[in-house]
Amino acid sequence: MRRPQTALLIAALLFPAAALGCGGGQTRIDTAFSTDWQDDHGAGVRAIQAKVAANPIPPGASVAIGSVDTGLVGVPLGGGPRWAFNHALQSRPALAGSVVVGVGGGEIFALDAVSGRLLWTKPGTGTLRGIGDDGKTTVLSLGGTSDAGSLLLAVAHDGTVVRQLEAEPRVGIPAVVGPYAFFPWQNQYVTIYNLSSGEEEARVLVREQVSRVFTHGGKLYFGELGLFRFDDRVSYASEHQASHVVLPAMKLPGDPTWFIPATDPRPMDADARDKIGLFGEPTSSGATLALASNTVVATYYRIAVGFDARTGNVNWTRRINADAVAGDPFARGVAICDTDGNVTMLALGDGANLGTASLGKKVKNCIVQTGALAPSVAAAEPPRPALTAQIAEAVDLGEADLLAIHRVLLHALAKLEDPKATKVHPSQGRQQAFKRRVAGPDATGLLHVSGGCEARERPSITIPRQAASRFHAASYVRSCGHFAGELIPDPS
Repeated sequence: MRRPQTALLIAALLFPAAALGCGGGQTRIDTAFSTDWQDDHGAGVRAIQAKVAANPIPPGASVAIGSVDTGLVGVPLGGGPRWAFNHALQSRPALAGSVVVGVGGGEIFALDAVSGRLLWTKPGTGTLRGIGDDGKTTVLSLGGTSDAGSLLLAVAHDGTVVRQLEAEPRVGIPAVVGPYAFFPWQNQYVTIYNLSSGEEEARVLVREQVSRVFTHGGKLYFGELGLFRFDDRVSYASEHQASHVVLPAMKLPGDPTWFIPATDPRPMDADARDKIGLFGEPTSSGATLALASNTVVATYYRIAVGFDARTGNVNWTRRINADAVAGDPFARGVAICDTDGNVTMLALGDGANLGTASLGKKVKNCIVQTGALAPSVAAAEPPRPALTAQIAEAVDLGEADLLAIHRVLLHALAKLEDPKATKVHPSQGRQQAFKRRVAGPDATGLLHVSGGCEARERPSITIPRQAASRFHAASYVRSCGHFAGELIPDPS
């Protein structure tokens, strides 16, 4: 097996051989990631599943962490002072359990996630893909400057190096439970590695992309397109019989996914992949996995939408003051972090405000971990209005960058039987600026609506013919080159 040179460079920077001594922490090219492994149909996993389950999984800190020009800022979500830690950053930080880890300035550092207190530093560099933490030990996955190969570290909270491995494949976000580390790789394997013995104990094979392992709500999960739970059925993952949940198929703007592939390099500044997201809380439903409140929450820049996970219908929507860039669900809600450094906690069922927290400044990127968060509805929050009014509040036709999600909401409005739906319309001043042109229905029974600005044609929107009587076409022009077209309920 060829040695990944970039990982070797990181290893040399991290821990010179003389500093390792004997015992744990040896650097070696590990055979745990051999592709010569033969599928044992889950026998190895069944042999240790009970041993893994015997280790309690702490809930982790309820906290938000943001990257700023000077380093990191953090705030506990359940109340408490925010903190700041000044340090250079060369890649995004990672958060798990009670620890946040960063890389920059020629070293790797770990902080207590709630207080920002420095736990340890080690010399090193590289791209931090992710971490796992069980309250005692933190495992890290790093890539080299070209993101090839992997360096895997296990470090106790007191800074003791438990294990250091080099691997040729790109290893995604790991997890750790007691002496067992979980390393996802090659989009199909999760290696279960015994940190005490330094050997692979078992391997989970899945028939679906998997690039991350994490703990949430006292359970261990792995996946990417969907989620598998590590339980007494996990050994049947390769036979499609493990505890598994996926988000429903929904046609949403930007084609968001539940999780971004963990091995994809991410820029320091949040981009569109951060601002268009999906969130769902896995929960038990009898012997199977389901989504809490049967709800999927989507964020699209400054709009959050709650969808029914069974039907795909819009249940609620809410505006956010700035672009959403991160989030994490919990039993009753979802916590969403925006570019202004504010965290808004919304109820899964109706989008009610469950509370807020602030990092105190704008952030380049953000990470949220809800842990054991269990807020109640904010005292100042009045009952949420009907969905018609929620959509009217969310749709501001002056925001061309939100056109795509406006279309989703207005199509949802077309399905409502609420008589007030026909009274939702823009201001009279905006109406006067509209130019309308409606084509008749075609042979398929669909009504095609398009808008124009002088000689330039604009995008078309197609709606069911039966909804046509409740809408007229409207387009508005911020400038001829900056157009957004929508379907607006007839204001008459």
